[in-house]
Amino acid sequence: MFVLEEHRGKGMGRTLIEDLGQHMFFEGVDRFRFFCNKPAVEFYSKLGFSYQGESKSGLPFVYCERDSLKSIKDEKQLAKLYKVY
Repeated sequence: MFVLEEHRGKGMGRTLIEDLGQHMFFEGVDRFRFFCNKPAVEFYSKLGFSYQGESKSGLPFVYCERDSLKSIKDEKQLAKLYKVY
């Protein structure tokens, strides 16, 4: 998943990751791990992900723990969407 270059800087990527992270948190997911391209490491770091090194193929590996997923967006608003309350 990625945002086309001409649409970057408009908050689309942040919104996608925040919404996905909240959904995963409410579903009980403990970690969100994935590979990304090297220029994206800084972007994901700003969202609470931590750089873990590179894969055998040279792609950076990043992940976020469950507590970090919870804090991404307003919990009460999302709880209504996911009918947690």
